[in-house]
Amino acid sequence: MKKRKYPAISLHETLSGQLEVNWEQKYNNEFSCPYCNLGRLSNAYYRANNLCRLVLRCDSCRINVRLTDSVHARIYRYCPDIERPNPLCNEIGHNKQKGWIYNIGRASTSFSDCKCYFCGITFKSNAITSQSWIGSLVEDNILPFDFDADTWDLKNFYENPSQRFLYFKDIVPKWYCLNIKKYLYYLLKIKFYFSSTCILKNFQFLNSLE
Repeated sequence: MKKRKYPAISLHETLSGQLEVNWEQKYNNEFSCPYCNLGRLSNAYYRANNLCRLVLRCDSCRINVRLTDSVHARIYRYCPDIERPNPLCNEIGHNKQKGWIYNIGRASTSFSDCKCYFCGITFKSNAITSQSWIGSLVEDNILPFDFDADTWDLKNFYENPSQRFLYFKDIVPKWYCLNIKKYLYYLLKIKFYFSSTCILKNFQFLNSLE
């Protein structure tokens, strides 16, 4: 192993004095890159002009990450238990969940409290309808219809639906959800209603009976 000109030691001021951290001894490549979310911060480099005298480099995108950089809200406000409500966003987060959701502030009756880092959609953490999204979607992207999916895109059946998506994820039990799907799909397939409004009313009514 090539000997370093300078040791991989970072310096940090604390209430008890200066703390020295030897990254060659203490670090086991635990940190993932906050920029690409693919690589690990596996290389430590001495930097005399850096406050703590050291930077880490991602082994994938090769970007240097300073230990003294301010941390983006998407990192320290990360919400691992919340998935994006936008079915048009196909990005996968750090823990293999849909999207990268982080908190952007306290929700009120009219404001969102969460945002997806990938697609930029903001929404209320307890939202179940697309009307709660403040971000804009790409009009040309239509989610392909899949009967078994938890989300149906009504643009497959109507040009300008008053509400674009139907969500079945929280309807229980499963046999009841399946029957709702069969009934609504029949109405959609035979074009029983001229607009999506009646389909939505049917959906909301059936959902309220669970």
